[in-house]
Amino acid sequence: MVTQQALDREAELDALESHVRAALQHARRLGASDAEVSATTSQGLSVGVRLGEVETLEHMQDRGVSVTVLFGRRKGHASSADLRAESMSAARSTQAAIDSTGESCSMPRSTFRAVA
Repeated sequence: MVTQQALDREAELDALESHVRAALQHARRLGASDAEVSATTSQGLSVGVRLGEVETLEHMQDRGVSVTVLFGRRKGHASSADLRAESMSAARSTQAAIDSTGESCSMPRSTFRAVA
């Protein structure tokens, strides 16, 4: 049996709040006319029973941050479930990728996307 480390809810919320603040500050420094950041965390347990016996037992833990910025009529969006510093930096860089022509810039599909 694999044991899971107990989730420190307060530390998790503090970390997500830190990511949200950093993304909003970055958007403000870039001169965004508006910005929205959402952060989520979830945890679950699923038990499958067949013929009165436990057949499957699954544990799930997920978290992510989504950033949307507006520069006038231009819009950029990035999201990631990878909250390491380098990934969050790339998400914030997506905001900056919306240049003066209003064209969008795509990040690697595996993690981020930007739309105009």
